Amino acid sequence: MDQSLKQEAATETARPVFEPRRTIASVLRWERKHGAELLSAALLIVMGLQLLAVISRKGITNDEIVHIPAGYYHLVAGEFQLNNEHPPLIKMWAALPLLFVQPNESPPTVEERQGIFSTLTWSFEDRFWQSNRQEFETILFSTRVMMIVLTLALGILIFAFARSLAGARAGVLAVALYSLEPTVLAHGRIVHTDLPAALAFLLFFVVLRNYFQARTLPRALVLGITSGLALITKFSMVVLLPVLACLALAALAFAPRLNESRKKILTHTAIVVCLVFLIINSAYRFQSPPLVPGDVQWVQTRSPETFDQWLTFFRAGS
Repeated sequence: MDQSLKQEAATETARPVFEPRRTIASVLRWERKHGAELLSAALLIVMGLQLLAVISRKGITNDEIVHIPAGYYHLVAGEFQLNNEHPPLIKMWAALPLLFVQPNESPPTVEERQGIFSTLTWSFEDRFWQSNRQEFETILFSTRVMMIVLTLALGILIFAFARSLAGARAGVLAVALYSLEPTVLAHGRIVHTDLPAALAFLLFFVVLRNYFQARTLPRALVLGITSGLALITKFSMVVLLPVLACLALAALAFAPRLNESRKKILTHTAIVVCLVFLIINSAYRFQSPPLVPGDVQWVQTRSPETFDQWLTFFRAGS
């Protein structure tokens, strides 16, 4: 009898005790601890819902007319002459859902390829939309959703960076200003390179800051990948190259004061440079085609006095 009573008492002791007050108190403590993250997440969720509600009611923009078809053909055909005044990464990102939509396709004609790049781009996009009238709304909506993802990612990065600089309250304030900014709300939902370029720009400096806080090989790899991705997001991101060059030279010059060896700095610099070239060439599928007659004609029209110098520069650069 005593043994059975002991077993029952042990069983009751082992059972989990549910105390509502204790559970509620722990939840409240967790909310107070992560209040900044929850508030920032709420702001971004509201922003995302607002952008989603708008994209189905707003017409296509002038840039999206060419960016969406170009992104799709970058993906499925490796055709980078279309809309080649912008890098391919963001257009391909936006066009990923079209792999499931499977829009109607028609390759560029010989006449289009012989014209200047704007002729190829605009005539080609016209045929694309004419061939996909029934799927127009699906194509536009799905590609814009992909851009909203990047817009929200920028908001998360802004919060994390502001919090690391000035605390959680600063992070919430930064997200609030970002999520209510009219320019962001207008451009964060369209297939364009501006908001993604802002994301790449900020991410580059966040990664660069982390690298100089601890100059390790993994962080050098991340810096190289981030730099390469930034350069294929928007051509204006080329401004990041002088930043990298100047910081590399400064690190070599002040290596003894930083308690770093010049060999290590040179190795990390070489890794970053190699990764940049690798990512750029990967985005273009390692294509290195010669200048087509249309491109040569466009350069000659725009810069007749310096045409020979530009042509030499392009060939040497390639």
